[in-house]
Amino acid sequence: MCGGGRPLQHDIRRMEGGVELCQEERCLNLASMKSHGSDSVSAENEASATLRLNRLLWAGPFAVLASVVAVLFIRTVAVRLLKPSATFLPLTVDYPLMDTVMFGTAAVLVFLGKCRYSLEPITEYRSLAAKALAVSFLPDVALAVGHWYGGGWPEAFALMTMHVAVWAICVTILPGIVAMKDPEQRRD
Repeated sequence: MCGGGRPLQHDIRRMEGGVELCQEERCLNLASMKSHGSDSVSAENEASATLRLNRLLWAGPFAVLASVVAVLFIRTVAVRLLKPSATFLPLTVDYPLMDTVMFGTAAVLVFLGKCRYSLEPITEYRSLAAKALAVSFLPDVALAVGHWYGGGWPEAFALMTMHVAVWAICVTILPGIVAMKDPEQRRD
């Protein structure tokens, strides 16, 4: 639904310098929604981008798979270097894998929500992702300070590295694949 309760039309025209959201055959130009009276909100990075939401059908699973591969690689290196005790559950295979799939999928769904309902989806998604990354460090710090599961700062830094890897993948791959440069601008 478009603002005002009208459904999106299949033949919305492209506006110069605007952002279009495309889902299947539907497009929404964000430039028309950003103007408030005579004032217009600037969309610097997104002004020439077209968001193709149908690409999330493969970009979302790709981002989650890339995150899983990165986390398992970091986990393997951390286990070989740190040699944590068998009771240290956060560096077993099951927990990082399950958390990565669950929270990576949540990141894809949040990105979809931002693309559908935000005026500046990529900027807002990256800002929210940075805040989520900061919050994700809190359990790792608590683990190190409280020596939970027999872990300390080296294990906490390994877990934080996993979080940074997933964050970096989600804030680069999803917007990078879904946001396309306007074909008219590619010719320049």
